[in-house]
Amino acid sequence: KNQEGVAAYVRVSTEEQVRGGVSLDAQEERIRAYCVSAGLDLTALIREEGVSGSVPLGERPGGSQLIQMAAAKKARHVVCLKLDRLFRDAEDCLRQTRAWDRAGVAIHFIDMGGQAINSKSALGRMFLTLTAAFAELERNMIAERTSAALRHKRSHLEVYGTIPFGYERSGDRLIPNCAELEVVSL
Repeated sequence: KNQEGVAAYVRVSTEEQVRGGVSLDAQEERIRAYCVSAGLDLTALIREEGVSGSVPLGERPGGSQLIQMAAAKKARHVVCLKLDRLFRDAEDCLRQTRAWDRAGVAIHFIDMGGQAINSKSALGRMFLTLTAAFAELERNMIAERTSAALRHKRSHLEVYGTIPFGYERSGDRLIPNCAELEVVSL
């Protein structure tokens, strides 16, 4: 077995929990199995629940802990199920993984289209770079779809969040409140 420090990171965002995404326990189970098969001795497991991947890794409590562990040489390997668990921003990903490369920290993503990648190989590094761009693209596309859906709901007087001043809720519809709208128009 490899006796160097191995830190695993699992994360789900609130949105994913609501939609029934990959649970923390399921991620942890897959990571533990990978570590056994790769001969890695898992020494730390960092769990983040309800933290968006759009938050840079260093600004998340667990992400900051992971970075500190690697900087202190307590983690020579970082293991994560998928790249988007750690990063959703290409610049954040590339900056942090380059820092880990310089520090001799290997990053393992164990489910990248059915294959595991390790940043220590040239092919793994290239795949990591491309995948970071696609993770950011996915985040941006989700934001665009959400924005378009909210615009549609607003334009069709459908409830989309907090009831705006000048309207009242009636089921899933917004009904004008003439007295409030008069105040707004003053």
